[in-house]
Amino acid sequence: MLTRKLARRASLGAAVLASAFGIQSAGAQSLAGKWEGSIFAQGTAIPVVITFDSTAAGWSGSFLVAQLNPNAISMAVTVKMDTVSMQLPEEGMNAFLQGILGADKKTLNGMLAVQGDNSGSFQVTKAAAAAKSPVNPGAKH
Repeated sequence: MLTRKLARRASLGAAVLASAFGIQSAGAQSLAGKWEGSIFAQGTAIPVVITFDSTAAGWSGSFLVAQLNPNAISMAVTVKMDTVSMQLPEEGMNAFLQGILGADKKTLNGMLAVQGDNSGSFQVTKAAAAAKSPVNPGAKH
């Protein structure tokens, strides 16, 4: 009985520490990968691709607006629980995006500010992983 109480307290303590230090939730872990959608600004929807990667040092990402630039721009990424903040460098676009990961963990919606001006919004959906095809489905065993 005492062991169970200690285990429960240790578990609760770990959850409180994780929350206090902004350690990513299990939902945020599903953030890694390619996301596709649009930014909405001045009445126009512009296709974007956002890619997130998690490393031991934290999160990183890239932002691609092929309509404006064929090269993806590296960006700083911060994840706290299900809130994702992205900062594009001044020479890239000088934009800040902040979104909330949906309950389904497959959508990310939020606001976009370019050069400090609240310019619009964005909505992206996690791209489906490519299905693996059988190596040789017709082979005889």
